[in-house]
Amino acid sequence: MYVKLKQFMVEKSLKNKDLADLLDISYPCISKKLNQKGSDFTVKEVKCLCEKYGLDANLYFFS
Repeated sequence: MYVKLKQFMVEKSLKNKDLADLLDISYPCISKKLNQKGSDFTVKEVKCLCEKYGLDANLYFFS
């Protein structure tokens, strides 16, 4: 589901740790979210990432 977000991370040379630090969550937690092995991103987390990186939530999180 987060293919576009992962592509964006590669294009911008962002690592899982960068997102984890921004969202104040652990590395294993962000990894699980990105790989859909745990909980989804919260609305607060989506908003934070969209504001920081200028992302369209519908395109990167809900498509």
